[in-house]
Amino acid sequence: MSDKVGRRLPYIIVNISAIILAWPMLAIIVDKSYSASTIMLSLIVIHNVAVLGLFALENITMAEMFGSRNRFTRMAISKEAGGLVAVGFGPVLAGIFCNVTGSWWPIVAMLICYSAIGLISSLLMPEVCDRDLSLDHDAADAGTRQALSANGQYAKS
Repeated sequence: MSDKVGRRLPYIIVNISAIILAWPMLAIIVDKSYSASTIMLSLIVIHNVAVLGLFALENITMAEMFGSRNRFTRMAISKEAGGLVAVGFGPVLAGIFCNVTGSWWPIVAMLICYSAIGLISSLLMPEVCDRDLSLDHDAADAGTRQALSANGQYAKS
């Protein structure tokens, strides 16, 4: 889908969906009155939207975002820094916040914050669909963007 409509729009849609689904899905998961199949379905839906939906877009978008000179280094740093914060410290912070408050609301707040960061990033990033991967400069470089707009490289915004 992102090959047809660009990278930004699916990122925006998936992040908004994750924000909207955060509370209802976690409410179903923690409510003991629902059946195991309903809880499992909630886990599958939230995981497919909030995690796998973004992961599917992330790899191709990051490859197009960075210039060929430092592409793999910058991709590795970006993915590992985000992973460290979200996956490394996230569960620890969620456990601390849940113990302090005695509620599961901090997990919802963290999911919404993570998705809001992704939404803001997707709104600020340039459209990189069909970008020439042999270019040395990053897509976000203003000078490169202006110089290449004349030949239609950044026609979609």
